Amino acid sequence: MNRLKRVLESIKGVDDFQVSNKQTKKTNMIFSDNDQKCSIQTSDKLTTITVYNRKDSEETTIGSSSGELSMLTEEAVSKLAETLVENARTQNNKNYLLVSPGYSYPRIELVDRRILDASTYQVNQLGRELYERMREESRLQGVVLTNVEVNLSSGNTNLMNSRDLDLSQQRTGIYIELTALAIDGKTREEFTTITHARKLEDINPEALVQECAKYALESLRKVNTPNHEGTVVITGPAVKDFFTPSEASISPIGHPLLQNAHSAMKYSGNSSLSIGDLISRETPLGDRLTIASDASIPFGVSSTNFGDDGLPGQRVVFVEDGIFTRFLANNQYYQYMDIKPTGPVGNIVVAPGNTSYEDLLSGDKSPKVIVYAFSWFNPDKTSGDFSSEIRFGYYFDGNNTYPIKGGLVSGNWFTSLKDIRLANETTTRGNYIGPLGIRLENMRVSGI
Repeated sequence: MNRLKRVLESIKGVDDFQVSNKQTKKTNMIFSDNDQKCSIQTSDKLTTITVYNRKDSEETTIGSSSGELSMLTEEAVSKLAETLVENARTQNNKNYLLVSPGYSYPRIELVDRRILDASTYQVNQLGRELYERMREESRLQGVVLTNVEVNLSSGNTNLMNSRDLDLSQQRTGIYIELTALAIDGKTREEFTTITHARKLEDINPEALVQECAKYALESLRKVNTPNHEGTVVITGPAVKDFFTPSEASISPIGHPLLQNAHSAMKYSGNSSLSIGDLISRETPLGDRLTIASDASIPFGVSSTNFGDDGLPGQRVVFVEDGIFTRFLANNQYYQYMDIKPTGPVGNIVVAPGNTSYEDLLSGDKSPKVIVYAFSWFNPDKTSGDFSSEIRFGYYFDGNNTYPIKGGLVSGNWFTSLKDIRLANETTTRGNYIGPLGIRLENMRVSGI
């Protein structure tokens, strides 16, 4: 990295630079038909170089450009840097300074030594042990695991810049995707679940199978989803989807609340939020949300000691008692807006309410739709409008409860919070820590 630094310093037009070096080892194991189909080991090393060019002597404007290299020869670095300088010179952004040493950085636990220190053989054994426990539980539950993917990873990130910042951290990760098949005569129903964690202790293979099996088995007796206007309860995997960016999102702010809460959106005029606003847009009739971005939770899926720009990870409450209180700000935009930096977006922590989960589900006899899983939940990131398919849920007609699949839940993420009830029990699902379930009123469900 020191040699790389010297090369960049010698390139004309490179007024500042940042280098991120990420090394990752992954073992991806796929099981089906009671056997391991494959195990693929990969080792990746990727260096991202960002150069900054200030066009005038007064340093009022700045341009930046990034590129990636897998092989760090002096020739390759020089050639890339020269191209990046040319690209950076075409930009005319307001000047800002890179992160300098002086911040206090947390020491968050992100590593499971059982994964980090394991040999290739031992990693495969860890994956096999998880699968065997899931397969045994599937037999007890009366379902067949048609596909199980176990991905164990470890890696190191080093971040340095021309302001003498030099940071590094290690991390481990676990990704499990499993599909359970339930069979009743000629009727077959599947359900797939996905989970993420950083340490093996946070994975409960039996509970994963039990949940997956329950939804698959219940789907065997599903009925058509009716049209419905009124109460919708969101729980299970769906409650995580409601509050956090979708699995398909490549952006940590790929969610209407996070997008509108980010200083970059406010600075560009694309945020509908201002400090002091009610996030429900109208006076709340139910619980008032308190929400934090917390990158400092030990072993949190979205925890980190530092972000991509070098700011430290921290806990930031940005919605309190239903009121928007603070913009999320990275290094560039906290300087543009003259506000305090918040660092990288972390795990989304939602404070629980005062209603028991049981009362959310059956506290009254009014008809309601209970959504356990969405096929997708990807509201418009600016407006918050959504129309999401029910992958699995229940319909309670006032007397009886029926499993349902299909149909669309429609509404607006922000205005749906006007009359929300939050369970007082909490759950952790990936990067979501919050109520086990939520209850929304005046929602619309289009049946099939």
